Amino acid sequence: MTNLTKNDEIKNNVIIKKEGTKECLIKNFTNFAAMKRLCIFSILLFGAVVSVGQIKVVNNKVAIGETWGQNPTHTLDVRGVAYFDCDTYAGISITHSTYANAGSTWELPTILPQFNSSARLGTPTAEFAQVFATEIYVRDGVFVVSDAKTKQNIRPMDMSLDKIKQLKLVKFDYKEDYFMQNLDTNTPLALKNAFKASLKNKNGFLAQDVETIYPNLIKYNGEADLKVVNYIGFIPELTKAIQELSEEVEALKAEITYLKANCCNVESKSNVEETTAKLYQNTPNPFNYDTRIDYYVPLSAKSAALFVYDLNGKQMKHVPIVNKGQSSCIITANDLEAGMYIYTLLVDNSIVDTKKMILTK
Repeated sequence: MTNLTKNDEIKNNVIIKKEGTKECLIKNFTNFAAMKRLCIFSILLFGAVVSVGQIKVVNNKVAIGETWGQNPTHTLDVRGVAYFDCDTYAGISITHSTYANAGSTWELPTILPQFNSSARLGTPTAEFAQVFATEIYVRDGVFVVSDAKTKQNIRPMDMSLDKIKQLKLVKFDYKEDYFMQNLDTNTPLALKNAFKASLKNKNGFLAQDVETIYPNLIKYNGEADLKVVNYIGFIPELTKAIQELSEEVEALKAEITYLKANCCNVESKSNVEETTAKLYQNTPNPFNYDTRIDYYVPLSAKSAALFVYDLNGKQMKHVPIVNKGQSSCIITANDLEAGMYIYTLLVDNSIVDTKKMILTK
């Protein structure tokens, strides 16, 4: 096949090859005019198909789907439903679905898996940095990574009940002008009204209040200039507070039992020498400064002492008992950390009784 250059000419269906000042007749191309008409028709037909039906390219922007004359406004515009076949098992579609709220319905853009529960966002080793949403619905729960192999410097939590009691719970409405400023001007009125209603009658915390008590549960979002609260992070704090309340309830139950057993017939009991040693519940309990422990040591006892242990079995105090009969001792909180302790009365090297007490600071 003869290669043409810019100097070559075609006259009367004849190709004239020019080399310098010489002209050479190369070939009589009798079908050239017909082929030219066919090329022009093909280009027009392709342009019609492209601009109306499938693909349109304008200023390095591409529209796929039925454009009906509109030009693409983004690097890639897809008009209609887009389907991505990710593997032989399933794919995802970017389509639309019906959204119902407050008695009205709208068609909203939607990302759908081909089959139920057949797609996911991210993987354990390729996570999304952030997800922003108005509402999140789940079926099986929200899971937080908590495996022991991912943690270090594991230690007991601090007492939480006193801090929980300082939190201020409030009822509030979100500001409409703040959360509705990014709504599209073409958003249906019914959808706007439903969104407005969702901003009313909320319960919760103010991040600034929480920050003074639990700064670890507050995060500042510089992009939005907002402080946000980790509500899930409150679960361990609330659990700890419930445990502390449970310990206090048990201590109060023991104290009530003691008072019921010892509030009557005091005079008659004092006239009779007891031969059995006794240990009573400390008062007050819980305590934050000092507490008194009552006990009875028979006059015939040769030795007696009171011991205080932490929950790990470590001895914290040893109080020798010199005075026999009904007596008491004071336990101060100066050299003890907040928490639960066990105290035991030992008479003649035998354990008489063991009870619990709670120190709060």
